[in-house]
Amino acid sequence: MITMAPHDMKKRLFFVLCFAIFLIGGSLHGEARIEPPGQARTVSEAEKPAEWLDHNGHNKAWWVNQIRIWKEKREDALNTLLQAEEAFKMTRFKNYSAAQKRMERNQLREEIQAHTEALRKAEAMLHITLPEQARKAGVPSGWLR
Repeated sequence: MITMAPHDMKKRLFFVLCFAIFLIGGSLHGEARIEPPGQARTVSEAEKPAEWLDHNGHNKAWWVNQIRIWKEKREDALNTLLQAEEAFKMTRFKNYSAAQKRMERNQLREEIQAHTEALRKAEAMLHITLPEQARKAGVPSGWLR
């Protein structure tokens, strides 16, 4: 029986692997797409990945736009709510009759209630509804950030 030193085994194994790759027709340089230093590699249209879509056919831009729209609605609702609350506070200092103050305050209460509801709806869309829809549609979680 012939015994080989460990370094001879490694050389023989390396030679066999290289020969197998040669026979298969592969090339380590071509497979790994190693480029010489100083040369930029351009990506052909065929190599570019197709844009990823969720189960409903929406892309990342669509989801980002939905988040933006609802954040704007939340901001608008919050700003108008704060304005209505400030106007409600200021009715105490107006020089109106009691009946006029009562009418204005009732109207402002209704506005405050409507703006509060709009704010709740926007918050629910941002934190509950859209994430649930995205989960059902198979959207990556990073799209909603």
